[in-house]
Amino acid sequence: KQWYQRRVRAVGDGSSVTCSILANEVDDTFTMLINGIAWTSLNSSSPWYNASFSNSTYTYSNGTKETAIEGYVDSFQASQNNTWIYCRSNRHNRAVYKKLVLAQDHEPTCTWKKRSKSKLYGSLSGYKYSWSSCKDACESRDSCKGCTCKRGSNRKCKMSSKSYGYRNRSYDAYVKFCS
Repeated sequence: KQWYQRRVRAVGDGSSVTCSILANEVDDTFTMLINGIAWTSLNSSSPWYNASFSNSTYTYSNGTKETAIEGYVDSFQASQNNTWIYCRSNRHNRAVYKKLVLAQDHEPTCTWKKRSKSKLYGSLSGYKYSWSSCKDACESRDSCKGCTCKRGSNRKCKMSSKSYGYRNRSYDAYVKFCS
């Protein structure tokens, strides 16, 4: 059995919101609660009403059955921030919770601190960026905490998932701080 859920990133963005379960049979007990309210009971005063959630099933070529509850939000509103989405199957005695945290409707402001002769842990890419393009790519990716560049080269930088690392005289590290 596997559980999947898509999540949203920012106020004003549009996206699907989906929970699904894969099993050897269609799961008619599978349900989604949004802030404790069943998706089938949402009324027009709910900020989630226009997502038009529906239930679907799909059979894969290997016989696996997917049961899904999915909807689409054209533009997320601040009132949908901090929503708890709970999906559960009584048949398989499984559940997943997800808190939907939306980014602010303003662009984050990021500053960078250089750590000379350092290399950051957690590679997210190869050395394929210039410093400028690494910085831009990192600022648009939550999992990126900084960039490591080969010393003396403005064209050999990579994104890193950690804001800490180790001393290495062949590299310079740049750590991202966003608010």
